[in-house]
Amino acid sequence: MQEDIDETIQYLNLDKEKQYRIIVFDFESLADPLTPSLFTRYTDALLNHSIIEFPEKLYVTRQRKVILIVPAQQTDIQRIKEKLRTILKSLSKNSLYSQIKTYVALSNEVKVKDLPLGYKQAFDTLKFLRLVNDTQLIASYQDIGIYQLFAETGNTESLRRFIPENIWKLKDENIELLKTLRTFIDVNQNYSETADLLYVHPKTVRYRIDKLKEQSHMNFANPEETLHYSIALRLLDLIELNKPTDFVR
Repeated sequence: MQEDIDETIQYLNLDKEKQYRIIVFDFESLADPLTPSLFTRYTDALLNHSIIEFPEKLYVTRQRKVILIVPAQQTDIQRIKEKLRTILKSLSKNSLYSQIKTYVALSNEVKVKDLPLGYKQAFDTLKFLRLVNDTQLIASYQDIGIYQLFAETGNTESLRRFIPENIWKLKDENIELLKTLRTFIDVNQNYSETADLLYVHPKTVRYRIDKLKEQSHMNFANPEETLHYSIALRLLDLIELNKPTDFVR
């Protein structure tokens, strides 16, 4: 990563007095594997649209990702997101790209000497996007909130200690209950909404939650305990996502 940054600084002649943002585009095929030819065609189209929205942008491509480096002055984060949404909307009009899902992650503003930090922020944000990929495609490092604390540890394995034993046990022994727990917490302990999302009867959800209370000794009336479980479930995803076999590294 550092070699990429040093090469970028040297060959793209970045202004050391300016602030920049790192924008990373990452791609996922929703159907067939993303072939090299389709990837090249899609990224070429993406860069062509980027020229319109970010005329001063610089870019590199690394490991089937497109990375833009854009001057941050006079362009706030919301305006940048609007430009990115415009790019994705334009690409979606081409049926050839209908099965390509694009994630876009943005760093905070950084100086040239801090580009490695910006690069890391963007990739940490990308990991977050893949955790919540059903609801969000564009996010900045600022958006990931509490995940910043976990990402900045630099060692996701060290986060294992924040995951209670009963959560690990569910992961190993009862994925169905673990999924029910996650959904139940995400919808603020609403049985009907949990049932709708899991395509089961509300009585089934109630049975499973009662089982969690009895066997895993979970107390959902305690807001701090419930928050702990919510964070632990996200950390579990983060640890799984950072395994060597995962797509994002």
